[in-house]
Amino acid sequence: MLIKNVNIIFILILIASSRLLLVGRTIEEIRIEQKCATYLPKIKKQKMEEMLKITELEMQKTYATKRGLFLIHYDTSGQNAVEQIDKNRNNIPDYVDSVAYYLEYIHSYYVDSIGYLSPIPDNGQFGSNAYDVFLLDLGNGSDTYYGYTQPTDEVLPRKKVNRFYSYLVLDNNYSPYDSTDIFEVKGEKKIQTYIETGIEGMKLTAAHEYHHAIQLMYGEVDYPATASLNEMTSTFMEWRIFPNTKDYIRFVGYLFEHLENYPFGSGSADVGYGFSIFGQYCYYYYGDFIFKRMWELISDGVLGYAGLDSAFREKGTNLSSEFCSFLEWLYYTGNRAIENKYFVQAKWMPELQFRSEIYSKPSIITNDYLKSYQVVPRQYIFLADDKFSTNDTFNIVMTNLDLESAINQTLNKQKSVSVCITETQEPSSILIEGTRYYYTFQADLDYICRKSFLITSHPTHIIGYAYPDPLNINKHQSIHFPVPNSTPLFEKAILTIYSTEMETIYQGRHEVTSDRNNRVVRLTHFPEQLGSGIYIFKVQYLDKEINGKFAVVK
Repeated sequence: MLIKNVNIIFILILIASSRLLLVGRTIEEIRIEQKCATYLPKIKKQKMEEMLKITELEMQKTYATKRGLFLIHYDTSGQNAVEQIDKNRNNIPDYVDSVAYYLEYIHSYYVDSIGYLSPIPDNGQFGSNAYDVFLLDLGNGSDTYYGYTQPTDEVLPRKKVNRFYSYLVLDNNYSPYDSTDIFEVKGEKKIQTYIETGIEGMKLTAAHEYHHAIQLMYGEVDYPATASLNEMTSTFMEWRIFPNTKDYIRFVGYLFEHLENYPFGSGSADVGYGFSIFGQYCYYYYGDFIFKRMWELISDGVLGYAGLDSAFREKGTNLSSEFCSFLEWLYYTGNRAIENKYFVQAKWMPELQFRSEIYSKPSIITNDYLKSYQVVPRQYIFLADDKFSTNDTFNIVMTNLDLESAINQTLNKQKSVSVCITETQEPSSILIEGTRYYYTFQADLDYICRKSFLITSHPTHIIGYAYPDPLNINKHQSIHFPVPNSTPLFEKAILTIYSTEMETIYQGRHEVTSDRNNRVVRLTHFPEQLGSGIYIFKVQYLDKEINGKFAVVK
């Protein structure tokens, strides 16, 4: 079987002269790029197309799914070969059987149950009206991805926006041994490509990419482009159809750590992955209506964020009001999670990272400039007299509800916010309940929304163990280690991690903090050498130390 006109698809294949550069970027940023190649930046696509002058690819086998909805193209030998395990002896590799099963399950869920448009029939591409899915080795080399949805012929008759037929590309195995070449100043290295592997990785990617195929049937506006809404929807739909997945949480972790760099109002594809959790908020209150209606409105020529706002308005509300309420959901995650409230998996999510300021007399003033739907978390700390108790902490999460800038993608427009905290009451100041402090909030309240939270001081305790234990590198965001007796909060302690042969794996200075009322140091960026196994830790403060063991799994 021949694939015609696949210049763009080969973005996904190994390119000897191209390298993923780690310089100035983190592994997490690279993993975001790997998630989905459908909305790669145009410049990167163009450069790769120029390098790759490939126009066709021959696949060795095809398999039509049970209902005839999909035609799967795969190889049994060579670089793109699927494993030849065939436990049910139907002469079809089990991996292909699994791809077929989940594709039809996903289609039924999206189209038959929820009511999204179907990308089937596909205008007779590749010789049939079945939707074509290609299994290729996407996980090895210098440019690696989970999957890709390729638009092809335009759907006619043309509507207010361009609509496209498409085909889908998945990896041929989602192997835990697939690796990505990373180029650093000190040389080249490899990292594991897939976090979710095997059938789990395949079904999540199929759910993600097939919704892109559905989105292409509704259509897209070239300018101003809002790929953020495409990726937000597709990543949310992974959770919607497979609610036990926690794969999306790694994107939430990166978002929470760099929240101010990813305004929700930006049309960048990268914004959509982490903000897929806004889909969970929408689903909690409105079911599938909001996202489905948004795509219907986009198909009628309504610009992306205007479509999202209009969908809410049909329910008697609006995007700005709902996003303001959503700030509270962002706050109550991790150790702040409240059982049976907010996100279903809130306790598994990381916590918002705040910019902290320590109060000193007579006052403290902070100034911020917020872009469209940019979320800025600010923290004001009032030091406790007792070094073994936590501080009173006043947290403010704020955003700029400038819908017009989001609709038109005029993201250079900003709104200013000033917060002043003092012990003296002023005419416009507000008492921070439970404290002797007041705050003044100066902003254009037609645009700026805020949610505030007070954490009162409490005593902390010494423990003798690390947690979570075992640490799952691919699931957990951090690990906490105990500190020696009499170690004060907010001092620096030295954490050292050894192999069982007492080889030093990691050493660094960390601030002593409180977690679950425990006095601990926290490690959030795991050393590359930390593979599956048993490790020894030592935490030192002055002339005291505490030792222990913990396990790691991958």
